[in-house]
Amino acid sequence: MPGFSIYYMGINLGSFLGSLLVPLFAAKIRLALGLRAARRGMLLGLVQFLKTRRYLGTCGVALAADAKRGSWLPIVVFLAAIAAVAALAVTGTINLNANAISAATSGLIGIPGVRVLHLPDLLCRPDP
Repeated sequence: MPGFSIYYMGINLGSFLGSLLVPLFAAKIRLALGLRAARRGMLLGLVQFLKTRRYLGTCGVALAADAKRGSWLPIVVFLAAIAAVAALAVTGTINLNANAISAATSGLIGIPGVRVLHLPDLLCRPDP
């Protein structure tokens, strides 16, 4: 599917350029200009998607014949954990240090990224 490939590459290119340009604009000019550049890039991506989504056909719309519906339990547990940590932080029971959290989780960021790289293959497998 060429439309999906173009859209997917646009997402990757946007995230790459955004992570470079927003801090650069923020440091050299103003933070507002960096955020404005990111907003315009996302708007361009949305417009491109809306104009070219007809080329996607039914790719990714329907579940595969052997697909099973997932459980909401992991999402509910995750959101409850976030709410609990937020409540503990607001009441002063725990002290959150942004630098320590960033250092502890920076290695985990690449793990989901490797899985996402194969998402087009999972969504648009050609029929055997």
